[in-house]
Amino acid sequence: MQLMLGFQDVRLPEAELRSLHMWLMADPAARRHARPALAASQALAPGTQGGTLDLVSLVVSSGFSAASLAMSVLSWRATRPQRPSVTVNRPGGLTITISASSADEAGRLIESLTDNCGVTREPDDCDGSGGHVGRFT
Repeated sequence: MQLMLGFQDVRLPEAELRSLHMWLMADPAARRHARPALAASQALAPGTQGGTLDLVSLVVSSGFSAASLAMSVLSWRATRPQRPSVTVNRPGGLTITISASSADEAGRLIESLTDNCGVTREPDDCDGSGGHVGRFT
């Protein structure tokens, strides 16, 4: 399964995204079970040579721990002067936002993306939220 991490404020510099990517690469659990990679949300137009990196892509394995990812994201946020809100998206429309939440709350939110009804659920099959699973600010 693939998860995409980005920022709620899309105007943040690419350096913040690279910092989050490096933080996740330094986390042994994220490296082992989630394979972090920089990505772009927009496809390149024909003839262009490069796009804007605005996502960290995580391809998660069966050993993936949502709580570990939540803890890593919260720890990274604590090192940032502005503490940017991080959005976690799963293809199919499910999105959560990690703002000023505790590790337990963030872990439950990320877990809701990965386990509530299995990886093939439709955006509003389980919680009636239309795909917006949760947000703590």
